[in-house]
Amino acid sequence: MNAINFSQADDPLVQLLTGREFEKLVTVAQLSERGAFVIARYSTPASRTALVEALRRRVAPLPIYEHTLTTRQPDVKAYLEQLPPAQKQQRAVVCLYDIESAGPQAIRLLDQRRDQLAAYPHTLILWIQPQLWGKLALEAPNIFSGHSGVFDLRLPGGHFTRAAETTPTWSYSSLAEWQQLVDQYETLLAEYEASPHDDPRARFDLHYRLARLYQDRSDFALARPHYHQAYALLELEADPAEQAEMLYRIGQMYYYDGDQNNALEILAQALGLFRQVGDRLGEANVLQAIGDVQNFRDERDAALASYEQALGLFRQVGARLGEANVLAGMGFLKLDQGDGEEGVHLLQAALDLHTQVGSRVGQSNICWQLGMRFAQAGRLAEAEPLMDQAVTLSNQFAPGHPVTVYRESVLAQVQAQLNSSASP
Repeated sequence: MNAINFSQADDPLVQLLTGREFEKLVTVAQLSERGAFVIARYSTPASRTALVEALRRRVAPLPIYEHTLTTRQPDVKAYLEQLPPAQKQQRAVVCLYDIESAGPQAIRLLDQRRDQLAAYPHTLILWIQPQLWGKLALEAPNIFSGHSGVFDLRLPGGHFTRAAETTPTWSYSSLAEWQQLVDQYETLLAEYEASPHDDPRARFDLHYRLARLYQDRSDFALARPHYHQAYALLELEADPAEQAEMLYRIGQMYYYDGDQNNALEILAQALGLFRQVGDRLGEANVLQAIGDVQNFRDERDAALASYEQALGLFRQVGARLGEANVLAGMGFLKLDQGDGEEGVHLLQAALDLHTQVGSRVGQSNICWQLGMRFAQAGRLAEAEPLMDQAVTLSNQFAPGHPVTVYRESVLAQVQAQLNSSASP
């Protein structure tokens, strides 16, 4: 490893290495005893390398281990388990890299295993590029709300490489930002497709990002071909785990688009692949998704059976967030069946679990869905506090996001109707 030159005081990297944020990271790494999980935001691979090498010198003799997450090795817990016994049992700092390129399964596993990772005597540092920040808030509430610190180690000014600028992201706060991301990814995709040097992995990443962005705006006609192109590129690698994950996403897309038959067919394929590779967490997620489709089709008994299978698997693997989500699905199903007492009991259990794991996303969604049911039934006085709580939570983790803005507008309509009915 090349030595770092500290001779230029005005060098942006030197400013980072002598700044307060880096000093705070050093302190956490030195003093944390067990289970600390911190997030470090960086600009470029080169700056990250320099920061880690400087950190290594500062925390010595405490060792630093480094692990790059990939689509084939997305599980942090599996990496820690394969460490030699001495390394697994002694204090150390573990730097985790490239979660942006490891696919959605990496974030999902990291979030689901937060409690299990806390049992290891290591300080885990997740190095992320800036664009992933909003995605963590929305898709990894255990990590986002349960971290031990966030350190902004980005280079000042515009010191970003193309690789940093093209990090997978679906974080935006306005339609203009959404369009900017779409234009950026479409342009890059065209460049890769026109290049004489094919890069299937890069094209897969871009198709997947575009699919998610279009799905965010419910533009399924544009999302669908990108999902299928991404899956076709995965088939070239013959990796059943990745194929299962992508089929799960495609099945959900068809469900959101209202095509329940295709959704069930594709989710069944995903379920078979997850079982083939022995991924019980993936199996549980698909079973929950199948239950959602069956519930939508008013196949309530089948939906309940799918939910119960999913619940058992979530509990087996210790995935409390998944357990909370499926309990919520079961609770709303019971309400639809007219079993209000059992429905409320299940929803309260789901809320309690979301609160325990710090999932404001889950709490917000339950409050919103229950509030909307009351509103649609004309029970506005009961709906308003639930919807208000949902909006308050949404503004904590996703201010300005289109979903939050939509909820604010609906809440305002409910409040206006309440005020109107209260007026003499």
